[in-house]
Amino acid sequence: MAGPMSPEIWDELIHLREDRQKMLDAVEKAKQEGDEGGAEFQSMLANEISEKIEEIEGKYSSSPPLPGAKAVASNGNALVPVQSFPPRFPAPASIPKLPPPPPGAMLSMPPGGLPGSIPGVAGALGMRPPGFMGGCGTLGVPPVVPPVVLPVAPLRPPNLIQQQAMEYEQTKAASTVLEPEVVELVHYFKIGDRHARMLNEQLKRRNNTYEEDIAALYEILKGAKNPADLLMVSIRWMEQGVFRGCLTPNPKVEKISKKYKLDAPSACKLAEALESRNDADEALDKICEHLAASNKPSSLVMIMLKDIKSGAEIQACTKQPAIGSYIHKKETEKSRARTSRSRERAERAERAERERGFQPRSNRATLVGCGYSGVGRLELSELDGTGGSAVQGRDWVDMSPL
Repeated sequence: MAGPMSPEIWDELIHLREDRQKMLDAVEKAKQEGDEGGAEFQSMLANEISEKIEEIEGKYSSSPPLPGAKAVASNGNALVPVQSFPPRFPAPASIPKLPPPPPGAMLSMPPGGLPGSIPGVAGALGMRPPGFMGGCGTLGVPPVVPPVVLPVAPLRPPNLIQQQAMEYEQTKAASTVLEPEVVELVHYFKIGDRHARMLNEQLKRRNNTYEEDIAALYEILKGAKNPADLLMVSIRWMEQGVFRGCLTPNPKVEKISKKYKLDAPSACKLAEALESRNDADEALDKICEHLAASNKPSSLVMIMLKDIKSGAEIQACTKQPAIGSYIHKKETEKSRARTSRSRERAERAERAERERGFQPRSNRATLVGCGYSGVGRLELSELDGTGGSAVQGRDWVDMSPL
């Protein structure tokens, strides 16, 4: 060790211990508020202060500089250690009060007061201190003793660690001022202050897309049953640098979201749940089978989230497509397309017959010969009044009776 500890070193050691305790309290408070960055910074400062304390204690000691030191208050309300009498020096015995001298007589004393008296005690007993020039006639009136002013340790300037802590607190206080748009957002969705501070911090780091991010968050949270939970997902994506507004970071999830018309909350939760799976692609293919057969795909995703997050195997879909589902709509469109093609073929055939000169079947006359010499089917355009011959026809046919 370098030697006994001076009062200045002791005072510095006390302040360092107080600063370390404040830093540790700040670390706990930051962890409770969810400020991981602040907690890490405060913990680093606390470790630096602890190293400084260990250095001082190793160089000197952890005990006070004076064995019997006790604190008394001075005029500046600062506690200053004052040495008390050691046990081996007993307190001075009280001196009995002397009878007053005769009138006009003066008690002759040596210039230093009572012989063998302790300096400072003579003044307390009413005797003249050395060099005191008084005009008192008797010892009955004690002289006025000037007050003893104890030196007070000067205020030490803040060290580097304290300056860093003060700068961090000022920066943190400035950063905790929430933007008006953030305040309006958390008030609209009834979200707590902790989420608001975290969102405000992340949005300040994304100055180029501030307005777009706010609009996207409204779109994402408007249909969520638990907006605070969904907001934490978006904040985590912002911190990772993968937040894309209403679009999910997973391109495959975004593709099936457009295909099956998933809403923003269900798409975000599906993308988050697939992050923890090693077989995300295979699971997503089986999920698509269920979504294609469902007429409420967004609700189905929220129901399947528990199995997706737990890593359970996604079973193949065995249900019939519901009315209004993706598969049902596709089959309906195919049926309508087949009907339309059949109708078009019939219209083309009828149009071709008219172009060849045939009349519609309803205007044709069919005559079947029965009991006539000419038996056959003859298309007639006109018959004469006697019924003898077919004037206009393809062939001349004898229609006379037998």
